[in-house]
Amino acid sequence: MEMRKADVKLFIKNHKEMDIWSSECFTHLADMVKFEKHNGKINLMKKK
Repeated sequence: MEMRKADVKLFIKNHKEMDIWSSECFTHLADMVKFEKHNGKINLMKKK
């Protein structure tokens, strides 16, 4: 998890927003989206 945080830390103004980041958080988010490949690109779509 710390490696993920380090990868995006430069792009986030308020680092306190990253305090909720956990494996459980990402698992929950992954359950809410679907991945589709279209024209060689991977798109994230909200599950209905």
